[in-house]
Amino acid sequence: MIYIACPPALATGGPELLHQFAAKIRELGGEAAMYYPGREPADPVVPRYREYGVPFTRSIAAAGAADVLVVPETMTGELYTNQRMQRWIWWLSVDNFHAATQVTKRKARIRRFLGLDRVYKVGEVGFGHMAQSYYAIDFLARHGVTGVEYVSDYLNPAFLATAVAANRAREDRVLYNPKKGLDFTKKLMAAAPDVNFVPIENMTPQQIAELMQSSKVYIDFGHHPGKDRMPRESAICGCCVVTGLDGAAAFEQDLPIPADFKFPREDASVERIVACIRRCLADYPAQVARFAAYRDFILAEPEQFGAQVQAFLAHAQRGLQ
Repeated sequence: MIYIACPPALATGGPELLHQFAAKIRELGGEAAMYYPGREPADPVVPRYREYGVPFTRSIAAAGAADVLVVPETMTGELYTNQRMQRWIWWLSVDNFHAATQVTKRKARIRRFLGLDRVYKVGEVGFGHMAQSYYAIDFLARHGVTGVEYVSDYLNPAFLATAVAANRAREDRVLYNPKKGLDFTKKLMAAAPDVNFVPIENMTPQQIAELMQSSKVYIDFGHHPGKDRMPRESAICGCCVVTGLDGAAAFEQDLPIPADFKFPREDASVERIVACIRRCLADYPAQVARFAAYRDFILAEPEQFGAQVQAFLAHAQRGLQ
């Protein structure tokens, strides 16, 4: 059995990917279940994740050497819950690992008192590693970790089908996520007060899709802790994508858009970024055509995900060396 650790009752991209991973394992003939640590809440499954049909458990105490545990990088403390198992870390991000580590350090004194002082350090031997992005692969390589399985992700096929079929009129709108890189985005807004910048917030997934399908540009000057979904969602909905060069955005394999749509997140770039945005708005048909290869990349991800999970299963079957 392969147990996939997941935070209970949390509806974000990471937990959904963990459920997609478990569902794909079962689709390929393997055995998989979600592992929700703790006792609360009583029902840990986010309602929309029930469609994946994956069973769950609250304990892995009875698991043995033939079983496998996969934990996201934010839950590495669970690696020491049952050390009989074959244990893997799935690096869905890099930056979120650092944030989780800082929280762990603050709790270290209490953990030591309780005898729970096992804190994972990058490079510690005895674990397998998977990575959602080449950014994560590079991070691990710089810490001496090799033999990493690349298991990325994909956009929901229903979303892809709807987005590709959409044919809405476009407005001169520039979308942004106010939770990512807002301070720098405000500088762009101040430099172009005549441009209509619209935040993506307080919307359902359907409303977000409709907004993307009727806009021309999406900008993202956040940290890109992994291969982010929103740039892909906006691109497949027909937006031009303009980003920074932080995190995964710096890696061609993670964000394969034309290089002249990526800029350093610094004051010296503001004028050039605004000029790029204006070009996308004024000459939208020609500029969005330059993202055709990126859209093909996104459409190929569901099938590639299956092959990546299959490769992981083969590696897990062989065991860790």
